[in-house]
Amino acid sequence: MPRSRVGMSKSFYKKTKSVPARPWLRKAIVSARKRWGGRKSLSQRPALDIGCGSGGDTVALVRAGFQVTALDRSKISFQFLRQRLKAAKLPVPKLVHAPIERYSRKKALQFDLINASYALPFIRPKKFRSEWNKIVKMVRPGGFISCNLFGNRDSWRKESKNMSFV
Repeated sequence: MPRSRVGMSKSFYKKTKSVPARPWLRKAIVSARKRWGGRKSLSQRPALDIGCGSGGDTVALVRAGFQVTALDRSKISFQFLRQRLKAAKLPVPKLVHAPIERYSRKKALQFDLINASYALPFIRPKKFRSEWNKIVKMVRPGGFISCNLFGNRDSWRKESKNMSFV
């Protein structure tokens, strides 16, 4: 899938605009409910969706009751996310147009749940370890990280030498 310097292509968002929340995020939401109670107790809990894309995971976090920050390096993604939220009659969360590398510089950020579905591999290999450490530090004690990483044999491996594979 071609990726521009500022994010994925518009055709990518069109293709993924109906993709539901990822299974690992759904499991994290269930675990959060067990740990902190139901939807009402999650309403004071901040969550970060890194690389929110067309919004399947963001919608699930908003629906679960989290105070969501949706982060993406592409402004186009927010158009698709807003459409999904409107169709689901859900409020628009805080939207941040920035790559994780710039957003993670803010010292006081703390979240109870951080999700990154297919976003972290787009961090340049030389910066991956330091960015991962910053993400881990943004999770409050007892919080959750839900993410997907690409392995060395992933089909995307051919796409770019500027991607991180673990």
